[in-house]
Amino acid sequence: MIATPAKFPDLVVREVVVRPAEPKVGDTLSFEALVENIGNEATEAGVTLGIKFSVAGKTVAWCDSVKQSLAPGEKVRGVASSGPEGRGTWVATPGTYPVTAIADDVNRIVESHPKNMHPKNIAFSFKVGVVSESDRREMFCMRAEKRPEQGREDGSGALQELPWAYSAPADEG
Repeated sequence: MIATPAKFPDLVVREVVVRPAEPKVGDTLSFEALVENIGNEATEAGVTLGIKFSVAGKTVAWCDSVKQSLAPGEKVRGVASSGPEGRGTWVATPGTYPVTAIADDVNRIVESHPKNMHPKNIAFSFKVGVVSESDRREMFCMRAEKRPEQGREDGSGALQELPWAYSAPADEG
């Protein structure tokens, strides 16, 4: 008898974006994440694919609007729409903060590897405060390497707003 492997979806966060690009104290930050199904089965249509966003370990927002089926290999973007205070945003305070996004945050979807070695979350840090012009240029170059389609310098030397973003390398999935 040959055993047939079970077919299940397996959801991982591939990218997290926080806007605005250079938050100042008092700014309202929004969150979005790119989630990929790396499993061998689609998620069920109508079941919420939740994404939880945490700042410094505290849940600040979530996305509960993604309900379509996600086939193996497909990706979907989820934008935070709600949170513990009734909104999908966080008001910036001074400091440097880690941000974490977790796919299938409350385990609504049966996955092939619910506690697998794939990064079900991505974490990175950002700093809230005043940013010098040299830091702006350095951050622009760093972000342009990660997401070149998101911005460029215009002819005046002013920088376009770019979201803070971290993308997981493709080989992590």
